[in-house]
Amino acid sequence: MRLTPVSGPRGRLPGLPAQRTMLAWDRTALALIAHGAFVLVRNPTDGSPARIVSAALSLALALLVAGLGRLRAREIGDSDRTRYARVPTRPLMILTAGVLLLGVADLVAILH
Repeated sequence: MRLTPVSGPRGRLPGLPAQRTMLAWDRTALALIAHGAFVLVRNPTDGSPARIVSAALSLALALLVAGLGRLRAREIGDSDRTRYARVPTRPLMILTAGVLLLGVADLVAILH
């Protein structure tokens, strides 16, 4: 199986670090989507608002993670080897707050 590289600026290939970064963020986004699906499928007859909020928050976080992964892979591919890629702090803080809210929503859904 051959993986196609992520295209960089001006047709330049960014290399394996950018690909590994993007794949790691994609796995995290996929895990968040699976989490939202499992929350909904666990007890389909229970229409608890906490479960719906948890599933919707999982989907929103998955989209944010996928977008951040693309941004991060692009930044790693654009940076030269002598300096580090810039870490976007505001989106990561939003992601952290979202994961904390997801944990609270899960606890409410479990205890309900």
